[in-house]
Amino acid sequence: MLFPKGKFFISIRSTKPNGRLFYIGHAGAGKLTRNDWMALTEKIVPLIQNDRPFVNTPARFKGAVWLRPSVTVKVQFAEWTEGYTLRQPSIQAVVDMPVDSCVLE
Repeated sequence: MLFPKGKFFISIRSTKPNGRLFYIGHAGAGKLTRNDWMALTEKIVPLIQNDRPFVNTPARFKGAVWLRPSVTVKVQFAEWTEGYTLRQPSIQAVVDMPVDSCVLE
């Protein structure tokens, strides 16, 4: 299965008790090369799940493929919006970092 070089929904774990996940936007492929994209695809296919992992519902999610949050990526973005989402986010790299360390403080 090869996901199109398009967009990913991204989330951030809250600092509140029970570590709930909040939707903060969807990011384009950014600086990922075709080989990077293929490697990421291989990594995420086993993480596909039926249920949305976020406590909040994204405004647009038609056709979304939900994943168990297990991969951390570096994302560049222009700014935070008033609705607490990222403006113009793009994936810069897949990083070796525990997903539990991605928190909004």
